[in-house]
Amino acid sequence: MELQNLKIVGTAHVSEKSIKEVRETIRKEKPDIVAVELDEGRFRGLIEREEMSLREVLRARDGEVRLLLVQWLLSHIQKKIGKGVGIMPGEEMLMAVEEAKKIGASVVLIDRDIRITLQLLRDKMTFREKMRIFFSLLRSLFIRKGELIELDHITDEDVLDDLVNEFKKLSPNAAKVLIDERDAYMAKNLLSLSQMGEDKKIVAVVGAGHEKGVKRYIKASKIKEGTTPPLQMGY
Repeated sequence: MELQNLKIVGTAHVSEKSIKEVRETIRKEKPDIVAVELDEGRFRGLIEREEMSLREVLRARDGEVRLLLVQWLLSHIQKKIGKGVGIMPGEEMLMAVEEAKKIGASVVLIDRDIRITLQLLRDKMTFREKMRIFFSLLRSLFIRKGELIELDHITDEDVLDDLVNEFKKLSPNAAKVLIDERDAYMAKNLLSLSQMGEDKKIVAVVGAGHEKGVKRYIKASKIKEGTTPPLQMGY
């Protein structure tokens, strides 16, 4: 299935090039709806710039500490990279929201609730996988600048394929929860949005690692019935 009224923009989360592409695409396409790879909690966190401190993470319930710590480490690494290039993580999503407001477009949050994703990670990942990811993220805190992938190349298909494949080797279950399931989830939401009105133009802003999978699910419509959540309106 091809959706003629949908354009998907794949972005790197701390890239000036991605911010510019989001801005220019929305201004050019003038969509009725801007769909973003966010859930309600992450959307509010970006708007209000709220995040858990390390102290709050360590005070969480025993079963949640490890996963929250992984989330905190990932956020910390993104901020560290962002400082190096003068960009805060999530700026491309904020740009999408701001540009939507300027043209009077609706903002729709199409990602799965982060709490559900974290719960699924806890339930499906083996202890070994959790430790692999934790120590991989921990090592990333000390990575030297010269060892980082050039941010503007993260959206290149061959680079993306390599990164996704490496992640699947590191933790197959985490890759399924974080990538495959969310690809299907967002694709289902975009299909629903498109079917609400074929005359409405949609621009979807998702992480580059999700673009290929979302498009694949939409094209094949390989999504189980009954998996669509209520669509959340950011504005």
